[in-house]
Amino acid sequence: MRALVITLLCWCAGTASANILENPSFEVGSGNSAAGWDTDIRSGRYEFLVDPNAHSGRRCVAIQGTEAGVARWYTTDPFLIAGNRYRLSCW
Repeated sequence: MRALVITLLCWCAGTASANILENPSFEVGSGNSAAGWDTDIRSGRYEFLVDPNAHSGRRCVAIQGTEAGVARWYTTDPFLIAGNRYRLSCW
């Protein structure tokens, strides 16, 4: 069984440290949902989980699958401005 755990997505614009994603650390939500994030399965069989064993904070998201395929947690595109630099980091 494979498990993919994504604990933090952080977009930072330019030199500012303001985060432009809603709920970037998945802390807001209940059960196996995270506010501002949706799930999608294109192929395969997967289960989407919110796990309390986070690297930092109280929650992280996980995708568990028993076969090859494509699944994702996703958020709507943040408002990006052409010409600006953005940094994406995750752990």
